[in-house]
Amino acid sequence: MIQPANRHPITGRDVFLITPKQVAKRCEHLYRQYTRRIEDPMGQAEKILKARQKLPIYKYQEELCDTVSRHRVVVVKGETGCGKSTQVPQFLMDEWSARRQGAYCNVVITQPRRISAIALANYVAREREERV
Repeated sequence: MIQPANRHPITGRDVFLITPKQVAKRCEHLYRQYTRRIEDPMGQAEKILKARQKLPIYKYQEELCDTVSRHRVVVVKGETGCGKSTQVPQFLMDEWSARRQGAYCNVVITQPRRISAIALANYVAREREERV
């Protein structure tokens, strides 16, 4: 059984340490999810991708991933509805998952209200065919 290492400074919840083997297993799981999504035989991923490509932020995908790889913290500014909150985390997760490093990817998106944060999380999960 995994024992809590300490308590999270903000939430007060137990923080659990995981072994390198568990991290590697999670990286492989995320890689399989990524490849399954891009090779979707039913075409659902293709439909979602076409919709994502219409968003203004999509053309900056490579530049954003490169910038994040060079800097610990990146602030993305854009017009409402451009895709910064829904697409940037997916760009980064896909980039890291494709390299089998997905378990090391941590992205924080801020929202002004709890309901907005929940709606955003649900939207991104739906696009990725995952659960929150």
